[in-house]
Amino acid sequence: MFYVLLVTSAFFLHLCDRDRASTPIFYLFSLFVLLITALRGNGTGLADYDAYIRIYSDILDWYDVLNPTTHVEIGFRVVSFLGNTFNFGGQFIIVFMALASFIPVALVIKKYSPYKLLSIVVWFPYIMSMNMQSSRISVAVGFGVLFFICYYHKYRLLSILCFILAVSFHTSLILLVCTFLTRLRLSVLASTYFVILFLSFLIGFSVIFASVLSLIGLDVIAVKFLSYVNSEHYGYPMRVYDPRVLISVFMVAAIMLLNNKITNPFHTYLFKLFVIGSMVLVAFMDVTILAWRLSYIFLIIGVLVVPIVSKYFLTHLVRTQKLAYLAFPGMYLALGLIIAVVAQPYILFFGGI
Repeated sequence: MFYVLLVTSAFFLHLCDRDRASTPIFYLFSLFVLLITALRGNGTGLADYDAYIRIYSDILDWYDVLNPTTHVEIGFRVVSFLGNTFNFGGQFIIVFMALASFIPVALVIKKYSPYKLLSIVVWFPYIMSMNMQSSRISVAVGFGVLFFICYYHKYRLLSILCFILAVSFHTSLILLVCTFLTRLRLSVLASTYFVILFLSFLIGFSVIFASVLSLIGLDVIAVKFLSYVNSEHYGYPMRVYDPRVLISVFMVAAIMLLNNKITNPFHTYLFKLFVIGSMVLVAFMDVTILAWRLSYIFLIIGVLVVPIVSKYFLTHLVRTQKLAYLAFPGMYLALGLIIAVVAQPYILFFGGI
């Protein structure tokens, strides 16, 4: 019920997006959500909170940091070592990951989103399923978002640094190399998306992808990938009517409808990133957890894309104003509610509420 109230509150608050009060509301609500994430004593799913605390408590010296058998990437190990060096309790790693995953995305929303409260509505499904559950990849994606911005502005050294930091917290962020696909035309990427969507119903890409990983020397990632594919708990396919697939189809179609009206090259770049994320989503539809987590690397940029697309619709397509005002946030409200309903009850780390 707690998460349901949060999601619905964000939806109704977005109705103030064009008022002067929207900025202070954005700051206050963001701070509230950040505190909820940092002070959590569990996750929206099972076991992740306890696993992070346990791994953190095992990394006590530099040997543990360099130990390749430790079941986390080097970035998590270094932060854990520093925390234990200063005798910080287990909640330190949860607070660190909350800050590192939340602040970069919030700063990008503050600077680039025309409707900041709508951005939070879009962000909420990811906050609940990633920040509150798969925190390591959320930290990596936070650095990934900074990489996107630095890459566009051609800050080469900062781009490389953000890329390294992202991969150091989650190996899957190697997919950031796909950002080079933004050199292609938007229409080419969108057409490729629909081709992959169609082929996904005919063939599975998982085995082919694992083979490619092995061929280029990434056997460790290939083995981990196939473990998800063959898992009884995680290896189930994403249905065609899955709201995440429907949202991607709707958004890519909306972006293509606006293709001739886009005047800002930065907007075009963001739209391309979203389409790339949608391509990843449908390419791995036969393994839901992989489709959701890997596409998250790019689809997080939806916190900017959805408000920008909405503004284009409100400005250039007068007949679709009601659609833009309700449909875009409505899609993410529905997805957020689906996740909220099945989430574990929220618990503060120092006691239940």
